[in-house]
Amino acid sequence: MEQRRTLDFWQVSLNDPEQERMLASCQLVAGERQTTTISYEPPAPELRSFEESFPIPVREGMPTWFSHYEIRLAKGRPFQVNSSPRSATWVRERDGRPLDDMALLSICDTPMPRTFFCADGATPASTIALGTHIYATEAQVAENKDAPVLLDTSARVLRDGLINQETAVYREDGVLLAMSYQTALFRER
Repeated sequence: MEQRRTLDFWQVSLNDPEQERMLASCQLVAGERQTTTISYEPPAPELRSFEESFPIPVREGMPTWFSHYEIRLAKGRPFQVNSSPRSATWVRERDGRPLDDMALLSICDTPMPRTFFCADGATPASTIALGTHIYATEAQVAENKDAPVLLDTSARVLRDGLINQETAVYREDGVLLAMSYQTALFRER
């Protein structure tokens, strides 16, 4: 779309020419990261460790991508009413591959819909917008190696068929790697 001195702006669309419609669209901003002296980030939440967290087994009917990850629940109880829609999971590649930017982008889309923590039973949701922002440098991501990352996920609003979902992704040592923001639709059964 545009190339500036330090940033490039891209738009990628997947189209169905037979039905003359767009199926998906993605906008990317890419550029060289600057080193600055100004720095702030709140500490990562203190939650159960990966080893102390409940492993979520892969079961029939789960999305196929689920089998690619080892996921452990550190906070929240899905499929029942919790005091808030907050959950925390530890996630890592099941095959032991080290974390990189592509894996990080993929992992940001693993949290269960917030409706799973606000209702008894599964209330499916469908994403209409997802934005993921990687704040870590390539070196900070690579330092994670194959260790699990902590996804702290919550919502600011969930009502009238719409959900806001926010996920912060931390390394075990508390470094914030990425943030993900999602808007989804849901229907009560």
